[in-house]
Amino acid sequence: MLEAGLKTAGIKTGKAPFFDTVRVEGVDAAALCSKAESEGMNLRMLDAQTLTISLDETTNPEDVDTLLKILGGICVHVCVRVCA
Repeated sequence: MLEAGLKTAGIKTGKAPFFDTVRVEGVDAAALCSKAESEGMNLRMLDAQTLTISLDETTNPEDVDTLLKILGGICVHVCVRVCA
């Protein structure tokens, strides 16, 4: 869900395969990490233009929507819930 929303918005992600972590490239990593922190989320900044987001079994569709809003992606949980 997260990668799909990011790609739909034209946000570059790292190469697959990945297990629970999505790499986001070509962004203002410091600004996005700060914005995420204000929403109670912790992203990992790799460098000035790259960050990673790790998800686990406690991550829910609303968390993904919040991440997508922070990153400028498209919220996708409604389709996933309806179509899945």
